[in-house]
Amino acid sequence: MSIILEEKVLKEMIKEAVREVIREEEFALFLSRIPEVSEEEQLEIEENYGEPVKKIAAMSVELEV
Repeated sequence: MSIILEEKVLKEMIKEAVREVIREEEFALFLSRIPEVSEEEQLEIEENYGEPVKKIAAMSVELEV
């Protein structure tokens, strides 16, 4: 019986590891599809809308996983 339990735990660990890799790859694909902005385009954006403002976080929480 303990072998079956250990097998279930191992399967769950493998599933979670595969999920993490898939999430990382999806995020990498998402980032690769965002077009880059040339310096000329960035200057035009800043002329029209101003420079980005640095914002201070109102609250920050650290979670241990």
